[in-house]
Formats: sequence, structure tokens, C-alpha cells
Amino acid sequence: MRPLIIALAAGLAVAALAAAADERPKNIRVCVQFIEIAHPALTEMLAGTDISGPRLHDQALALVKNAAAKVLETCVLTTRPNQKASLASIREVIYPTEYEPPGSVNLPPRQPSIRPELDAFETRNVGSMLEIEPSLQEGSRLIDLGFVPEIVQLVRLDTWMEHTDRWGDASIRRPVFEKSCLNTRVTLMAGQFELVGVITPKPNTPGPATTRKLLVFVRADILPAVSST
Repeated sequence: MRPLIIALAAGLAVAALAAAADERPKNIRVCVQFIEIAHPALTEMLAGTDISGPRLHDQALALVKNAAAKVLETCVLTTRPNQKASLASIREVIYPTEYEPPGSVNLPPRQPSIRPELDAFETRNVGSMLEIEPSLQEGSRLIDLGFVPEIVQLVRLDTWMEHTDRWGDASIRRPVFEKSCLNTRVTLMAGQFELVGVITPKPNTPGPATTRKLLVFVRADILPAVSST
């Protein structure tokens, strides 16, 4: 009888510790990965019988290890349930949006022409940004996650107006940006990657974008806000 009582007491102690752990404040850590692969590789991945998030993520990482794909960006952000959070790793690019052409004036010989006046500017954040809003489903390891991952790249500078001054080329150029972004809400099992979107990067030349695909994976983990040690 005594061993049974000891076993019951031990079981109750374990249950009490588990209950106490469940009642501790929680944090939710969100990891978002952008993985670029070839379009045929994605087609082959989605043609398999197991297209679960963890399986697709394992296949994508295998391609990365074999240099057949590359991790373009990884963002990690932690917050409390039911609270919004954001991060940004950016560079501000300031560029002109309006200009006033120079008037007709009589310039002395060999004097450089007057540069047009720039009247308005805009600022674009180039880099990676992430916004999240996670919540826990009570009594389970399911996480409801709203999130907006975004990558903005400066692709090139297009000549807006050619101009030469006494120091040489002073043409006005405007930047061309490319944005990869999605905005969604999903329900995730804690600790498992899920494929939540496929983005098509634009080619540098006119025509359909058929060669590259950008996979967006997300994973959310439940972390205790207070250490158990």
C-alpha cells in the first residue's frame, strides 16, 4: 500500500508542477524565413504526397545545403500573447519626386547649364520589416498569428533627366524598388514551421517571372516568461 501512496503523491506533485508551469506568463517567439528556390523545385515539392509545413521546410533546407536554394532573410521577434510587436532592419533612401525644369536664360559661353530645382522628396525604407500579433488558444498549443513580413530592395536607378555640370555627370535619377510582402492570419501548432506564402520575384527584363520563387515559412514557439530554474 505504501508504494502506491508514494506513487500517487509523486503523480500529484508532477501534475501540480505542470499546472504551475501552465499558469506562468507566456511569451510567443515568431520566426519568419524567406527561402528562394527555382520554380521547378517548388513544383516538385508540391507534387509529393506529404506537403505538410515541416516536410516542405525540411526539403527547402536540403536544397539550401546543396546550394540549390538560398535563405534570403530570417526575422525573429518575441512578444506576449495578444500584443502587437514589430521590428525593422532598414536603410532610409531619400529620393526626389518632383523637379522644376530650368528656365531659358542666356548663359556665357562655356558656362554649365543650370541644374533643375528639386521640389519634393520621399523616403523609402529599404531592408526587412516584420509586424506580428499572436494569441494563444486556451488549453492547447495552437497559436493564432496575424503577421506582416516585408522585404524591400533597391533594384536600380533610372535616369529621370540627363544633366552635366562643371564636375561631370549630374543627371537626376530615381530609384526602382521591389517589395516582397504578405499580410495574413494563420493558426499554427507551436514549434512547427508552416509554408504560408509563395512570392514571385520580378525579373530584370520584361516578360513573365517563371524562374524563381520565394517561399515564406513561419514558426511560433511558446516560451515561459519566467525561468523554471
